Amino acid sequence: MITPILLCGGSGTRLWPLSRKSYPKQFARLLGEESLFQASARRLSGPDFTAPVVVTGDPFRFIITEQLAAIETAPSAILIEPEGRNTAPAVLAAALHLEAETPDALMLVAPSDHVIPDAPAFRAAVAAATERAQAVDLLTFGSTPTRPETGYGYLELAQSEGAEADAKTLQPQPQPLARFVEKPDLVAAEDMLARGGYLWNAGIFLFTVKAVIAAFETHAPAMVAAVRAAITGAKRDLGFTRLAPEPWAEAEEVSIDNAIMEKSQNLAVMHYDGGWSDLGGLDASWK
Repeated sequence: MITPILLCGGSGTRLWPLSRKSYPKQFARLLGEESLFQASARRLSGPDFTAPVVVTGDPFRFIITEQLAAIETAPSAILIEPEGRNTAPAVLAAALHLEAETPDALMLVAPSDHVIPDAPAFRAAVAAATERAQAVDLLTFGSTPTRPETGYGYLELAQSEGAEADAKTLQPQPQPLARFVEKPDLVAAEDMLARGGYLWNAGIFLFTVKAVIAAFETHAPAMVAAVRAAITGAKRDLGFTRLAPEPWAEAEEVSIDNAIMEKSQNLAVMHYDGGWSDLGGLDASWK
């Protein structure tokens, strides 16, 4: 079974006024009858998934419960961040929350504001990646670039020819990943597109609870201490778990890419081309 971790703390200000600090894009019905958050929760549901863990901020807690209730989905936990510290502390908090009961469980970490129209194809890609993730690899998902996009990070494949050939099969398999590439300028993006062997970084991750905690202990031990203290000192409030604010404030504000993924050796990427966008701005919305 896979536990979905829905990251739900972004403000989506590049889509203002459709998305704003008090009501970010993940809760808006931008592309259909359901919000992006509801579509994400529904996409990561089914017989292979447990109830989701949601990591969010205090202003959104009741929006989350209302929108999940509307699609008849009950979360296993809603973790309330005292303040946003980027994705690394959020993912670590979810892992430490799961550690006591399911240290060997798989976590599928996904932003709640992305658009993936073909949910069955995405679930098939997740299923194809589980064996590799259970082998204690840190696995991410990538999409074939179709333009020299400067708003996305990139993933450089370790064996581009084999990976590209395998990506064209009906049942693609995870590929070795050489490195993460930060959002490039236009010249670098055009060069990567021309050379091939690169994927867009979708910002979606699959790994075991144990593997990701071990990566944090190796590459960000101070964050582990801070977030573990925030989990230990957490307080229950209605149906929410409020992380302790003082230790939480000690956690470095950094993305999971920068904190552990770029520094780890046991990396793999699952190629997925069923349609994906982070809906990062109005231009992406039009596309």
